[in-house]
Amino acid sequence: MANESPQVKLPGRMFRKKTRWWWQVQLPGEVKPRSRALKPEGSRTATTERTTAQEIAFAMWQDALRAEAEKRIKERHAARTQQLRAKLRDSSKALEELMEKAKVKAKAEAAARAKLEAELKLLRKKQQQTAPCECCHRRSAAGDLHRIDSGQRLCSTCRQALEKEKLRQQAKRRPLCPT
Repeated sequence: MANESPQVKLPGRMFRKKTRWWWQVQLPGEVKPRSRALKPEGSRTATTERTTAQEIAFAMWQDALRAEAEKRIKERHAARTQQLRAKLRDSSKALEELMEKAKVKAKAEAAARAKLEAELKLLRKKQQQTAPCECCHRRSAAGDLHRIDSGQRLCSTCRQALEKEKLRQQAKRRPLCPT
């Protein structure tokens, strides 16, 4: 009973040619109907029994349906693959454009940074300008000049000389004996 085909009405027309069974049918995926000999597996000629012929026809129908379904699935898969490839190409183009824009922006920012660094360097050089000592008129770095109580700016040498002179003047004014 397990090998019996279910009672299904198959398309097409089964007929006998002499003593052998044939089936005229248009299987799924075919353009027009054609006659097929219903040969059991391993046989060179069509079967002579109707039940065996029906089972063979049913198996052929199943194989044709399976093949057609696989073909449609492959076609859908190929179409979907093409869609995804197109999307991927579009996405990669968009990504490349973004990367190019980012590169241009990075170059512009690097140029702006280099310009700002050059300006900063000039400003630092200007801050380290020299100025004349108001005593000896020797030019020194502006940061090396010392402002004294009178508001004058003196170099280290002149300042030390002024302090020595100040100490000497104070020593002259003091009496030798404190009485």
